[in-house]
Amino acid sequence: MKYKEFSRKEIIPSNSSCKNNNRLDYGSISLYFLWMHQLLTALIVMFIPSIVISILIIKYVDLRNLKKSSFGIYVQGFMTKPIEAIRFLGFTIMIIGAWCHLIWMILVGLIIIVFGWLRGIVITK
Repeated sequence: MKYKEFSRKEIIPSNSSCKNNNRLDYGSISLYFLWMHQLLTALIVMFIPSIVISILIIKYVDLRNLKKSSFGIYVQGFMTKPIEAIRFLGFTIMIIGAWCHLIWMILVGLIIIVFGWLRGIVITK
């Protein structure tokens, strides 16, 4: 299978494992603040760490080994723009669920995000 070549800035801001761990951690924390209806705090927690980590990764991290790893190859082949949109949709559902105090909606959003990440493993071509 031939994979599309991505530039460093194209693959890293949305798909680095460090960035995704950051998104998971701070995304979860922001849901707590949304649950408490502290919108400004939730937005700060949601975006500022992600932006700072993206800048640091792009500027200082050599990502050639990550790109060649099995994770890097998986991301290049399966983490397309539509899948990123699906993950974003899942997080949006989680945000609405937290604001409205609907745990089932948070879980549905989480399932959508997990599906987005595992699509290449669960659904093979």
